[in-house]
Parts: sequence; C-alpha cells; structure tokens
Amino acid sequence: MTRPDRPSSNPSGKSPSQERLSLARKQRSRRDLDQFFAECIQYLEVQSAAHGKSDSLSEGIAAFAFDKFGALASNVLRHWGINSPDELERCFCEYLRACGSRSTGRTAGFSQSEALKALFRGEYWP
Repeated sequence: MTRPDRPSSNPSGKSPSQERLSLARKQRSRRDLDQFFAECIQYLEVQSAAHGKSDSLSEGIAAFAFDKFGALASNVLRHWGINSPDELERCFCEYLRACGSRSTGRTAGFSQSEALKALFRGEYWP
C-alpha cells in the first residue's frame, strides 16, 4: 500500500507488468510499421518497373495501404500511432534513414498529398 505522504515511484500509475506489456505492444507496432514500409518500397519498385512510370510517392503509399488493408487502412495506421499524413511522412523518413537511405529528399512534402489526406479521412478509393 502506498502511503499518501510518499510520491509514487511510478508516475504513470501502471504496474510493472502493465508497463512491460505496453512497451511490448509499442515494439510490436513499430516492427509491424517497419515491415509495412519495407513492403511498400518493394511494391513501389515493382509498380515502377511494371508500368514504366513512377507515380508520386504519396499516391504509391496510399495505393499500397489500400491494397493491403482495404477500407481499414486508416484504422491500421492509427493503431500503429500514425494519425495524419504528416506523421506518416515523418515515420517514413525515419525508416529510410534507419535503413541507411540518403534519398529522403523525394519524401519532402508528400504529406500534403490529396491521396494521403483522403486515405486518413477514409475516403480513398483508387
């Protein structure tokens, strides 16, 4: 029992087992998001090779997310902590840097894409 005159050593109020579970969920979500980005890059490369054209990065990401998750794409991204196109752009750039890619210039401003905005609103239908 915690005495009221002593500050709690755990400011979140969660038990150690709840803290471990929360951390494990965050790590699993990050792994899932990294896997999504890896698959997305492969998808974009295949689409580019197959069609001989390169759609914008944002349109490719929106199309891949919709192909993979359908109408639930925005819910899946939100489950991973991605609540807006800006956050998606930030996480995608972080992923590219972590992979050692120096080509993050292509991602600049893709969060302003109408395709991604529509995806997060649940209105994206290719």
